[in-house]
Amino acid sequence: MRHLLKISNICIVFLLSSSIGFAADCKHSIESNMLSDFQKYVVARDSENYENANLLLANMAILERKNFCILYEQGRMALIQDKNEIALKYLTEAREQSTSEDLKNQPIYNIIGYTYLVMGNLEDAELNFAKQVELPEFPALVQSDRMKTHNNHGLTLLKLDRYEEALSSFEKAIELGSSLAQKNIEIVKSIITVRNNPEQEGQPGIFGVSVYSARKNKYIQNNIKKFAAKIGLSTDAFQVFSRPNGMLTITYGAFLSYPDALKKLQEAKSFSKDANIISVADWQNVAIRK
Repeated sequence: MRHLLKISNICIVFLLSSSIGFAADCKHSIESNMLSDFQKYVVARDSENYENANLLLANMAILERKNFCILYEQGRMALIQDKNEIALKYLTEAREQSTSEDLKNQPIYNIIGYTYLVMGNLEDAELNFAKQVELPEFPALVQSDRMKTHNNHGLTLLKLDRYEEALSSFEKAIELGSSLAQKNIEIVKSIITVRNNPEQEGQPGIFGVSVYSARKNKYIQNNIKKFAAKIGLSTDAFQVFSRPNGMLTITYGAFLSYPDALKKLQEAKSFSKDANIISVADWQNVAIRK
């Protein structure tokens, strides 16, 4: 691959450092006569008794159909169970019912943005994160919720190739104490450095499509042959790189743009269930192919 480079110092960071926007339970709008049931719901949810938790929420919703916190928690439960479309429905209803007091207590736009993010809808995710930080009630949210919103916004902007804006969002998250954003900001700085310099022969890609990882070279070699046979390509279509923890990773392409890597990821998923995108500050080709 023309744009891969052997580098002595390696630093591979997986680009999945988003923050789910849940902090305290939403109970400020729960009527006193339902607080007991709400507490039972929390216990059921935290013990992963999702069937009972959903039932308790449904019963409360019969009494208070348009209650912000009930809708919010129904969306939260759906998101926990990876029912993203249902989560979006409840969270959108909660947003429509929200008052200024609700917006001071819960980061509803951040959570909607996060839902869009896990669904792969980057444009709507970014719009909701931006809306959250623009709200006059935003400074009233607890610090952790503001921190998570800035980190999520930065990650989304990064994936949209809006690197300078991403850098600004991560810096705001760092000011609020985010260690996650500190890791992400190094990725953005590396990307900006590479993209601001003319492309040269041997320049490393920023994003790689990882299809398999293992500690032993024999497993790496066996899987390269297996993947190549599946898609009818030469084993030269794959590269092997080392990671700081001693793992070896097979990659199927390196790119300067996240959207370009995303296109390749769809192809990689056809032959590898483990396919994912990694962000690589420095690449090191360990040259172990036999």
